[in-house]
Amino acid sequence: MKKIDLMAKDATKMFMVKKLLGKGLKIEEIENELRIKDLFSYMQYNASEFSKFKFKK
Repeated sequence: MKKIDLMAKDATKMFMVKKLLGKGLKIEEIENELRIKDLFSYMQYNASEFSKFKFKK
């Protein structure tokens, strides 16, 4: 059961990251809100989920 719970939490966190990125929040704000230490490594770990996002320079 713990493995399923962890997968559900990860899917929820991934959904929230995508939603907040779509709204245009800053990287630091998303990291603080969802308690993610390094958002870029998290996105790299789940690269296929975040392939449609483009970042401004």
